[in-house]
Amino acid sequence: MTLDALKKRMEDTLPAKRFSHVLAVVETAEELANIYGADKELLSVASLLHDCTKPFTSEEHIAYAKKHSYQLSPDDLASPEVLHARTGAIMAKEELGQADRVFSLIYCHCTAKPDMTLEEKLLFLSDFIEATRTHKICQDTRREFFSSLKGHNDKMKLLDQTVLRVLKSTVEHLNEKNTYIHTDTLRAIEFLKSED
Repeated sequence: MTLDALKKRMEDTLPAKRFSHVLAVVETAEELANIYGADKELLSVASLLHDCTKPFTSEEHIAYAKKHSYQLSPDDLASPEVLHARTGAIMAKEELGQADRVFSLIYCHCTAKPDMTLEEKLLFLSDFIEATRTHKICQDTRREFFSSLKGHNDKMKLLDQTVLRVLKSTVEHLNEKNTYIHTDTLRAIEFLKSED
């Protein structure tokens, strides 16, 4: 499917507010791809599809994964908010014919994971800092990240530091809500700390 066809499908299937978020993630990811010299086409496709199953209920996520012979982990099942990343990756690959690289970007866009690729980091960050986000931490992170880019001599280090900051704020938020924290998130934090 072409990018335009994928965009039309997302517009037709997602609620208007969710589709606006998706377009804002695409815009941010493309901007970051230009800054970082990343694969812009890959990021555009993955950004466009990253929330393709977000409207599913938990039961629908489980049934969809099972239908396509994917096993959701106990961590996934304990973290309902990440299920759309798993089933979205499955849909992108199985129904929309996308490559494994798109699958991987979508799969970890909520939890992150250790040793992410550049494009995986950029999608993860774009989802958090896109311009329509209203949470203060998202807005502050966006402003500080783009402001720091101008004078930073090590853009990769800034990216890793920002991803780590987002992951830590996610853990803090989940702890405040007394909500389960996915092991992939904790492992990603430990990996980034070890790289610093």
